[in-house]
Amino acid sequence: LSNFGLILIALLPLVTLMAAVMLSISTYARNIKEAQSYQMPIMFGGMMLAMISMLPGFELTVGFALIPIINFSLLFKEIMMGNFDLFKFLIVIGSTVALDIVAILFSLKLFNKESVLFRTAEEKSLKFWGKDKKNVLSPQIAFLFFLLILLALFYQGAAWQSADISSGLIKTQIFIILLPTILLLRISRSNIKSTIGLNRTEPVNFLLTALMAIPMIVIAVSLGELINLVFPISQSYLERMQELLTAEPGNLLNTLLLLAVLPGICEETMFRGYILSAFRKSGFSTALIISALLFGILHLDPFRLIPVTLLGVYLGFLMLRSNSIYIPMFAHFLNNGLAVLITNFGDKIPFLEYFFQDSIRILWLLIPSIFIMYALLKLFNRINLTQQVIGED
Repeated sequence: LSNFGLILIALLPLVTLMAAVMLSISTYARNIKEAQSYQMPIMFGGMMLAMISMLPGFELTVGFALIPIINFSLLFKEIMMGNFDLFKFLIVIGSTVALDIVAILFSLKLFNKESVLFRTAEEKSLKFWGKDKKNVLSPQIAFLFFLLILLALFYQGAAWQSADISSGLIKTQIFIILLPTILLLRISRSNIKSTIGLNRTEPVNFLLTALMAIPMIVIAVSLGELINLVFPISQSYLERMQELLTAEPGNLLNTLLLLAVLPGICEETMFRGYILSAFRKSGFSTALIISALLFGILHLDPFRLIPVTLLGVYLGFLMLRSNSIYIPMFAHFLNNGLAVLITNFGDKIPFLEYFFQDSIRILWLLIPSIFIMYALLKLFNRINLTQQVIGED
C-alpha cells in the first residue's frame, strides 16, 4: 500500500502536466477533430517514452530524473521493486512541477490571445493530417508510416531479436524496415528510383565519404562518453552492446554483413530514401533535422539518441547534396563497420587501444575531428554544388 501511495503522489504533477499540454492544444485547435490530430503524435510519443522502463539496463539516474515521462516510468519501476530513493523521487517531482508551471503559463497566454481564439478557417494550422491524403510523399503520411514502423519494431522486432539476435536483426531490417517502404511506394505507384535516389554519382564522393568516416566515428564515440558522464550507462547495457558487436572467431564477415551492410541498405532506403523525400518540400534544414530525429528515435535507445541523430544529420546532408542514396548507404556501412572493427580489434592495435579504450583520451580527439569533418563536408558541398550547376548547364 505504501508503494501505491508513493505512485499516487508522484502521478499528481504528471497528470497536471499532461492536462496543461492538452489544455494548450484545445485552446489552439478550432474544433475537436483538429485537437485530436494534434493529440495523436503526443500520445504516441508519450507511449514510446513510457516503454523505456520495459527495456533492460535502464535505471533511474539523476539525468533520467529530469526527462519527462521517462523519469516517472523508471521511478514507478523502482518503487514497485522496492528500490525507493527519496532524493531521486524529489528530483522527479520537482522537475515535473517546474514544467507544470511553464505549461500552465503557456496555456494561459494562449487563452488570452485573441489572434488564437478567433482564428478563421482559412488560416494556417498545425493540423497533422493534410488535405492530400493520397500523396505518400507528404510529411503527414511519412510521419504516420514512421509511427507504424516504430510500433512494429517495438512489439514484433523485439520479439524476434529476443528469440535469436542474428535472425531477429535480419527479419527486422528486411520485413519491418525495407519491405514496407518499398511496398508503400509500389502501391502508391511512386517512382521508386527517383524517390529513393537510385542515381549515379561521382567517384570523388565515395572518396570523401571514406575520409569522413574516421572523424565521424571519433565524434560519435566522444559524444557517447560525454553522455555517459551525465547519464551513467549501466554495466549490463555496456556488456550487451559489447556482445552484439563482438564477432565470433571466423565470423567477422558475417557480423559486418549483419550490423553494417544490412542496416546501410534497409535503414537508408527508409530514412534517406522515402522519409527525407517526403519532407523535402518543407525545406533543406527541416527535412534534414526531422528525418535525423526520427532516425534516432527508431533505435529505441536513449543512450544512443544524440549520436544516432547526429549520424542521421550527416547522412541526410550527404543525400541532399549528392542526390544519390549510394553515398549515405556507403557512409552508414563505414560507420557501423568501424564500430565493429574497433570493438573486435581495439585492444590489439596500439593506436586504437591507446585512444578508444580510454574515455578521457578519446575526448582529446574530438576538437580536431570536428575541424577535419567541417573541412571535408565543406569540400563535399562545394564539389556537388559545382556538379549540379554543370549538370544544369
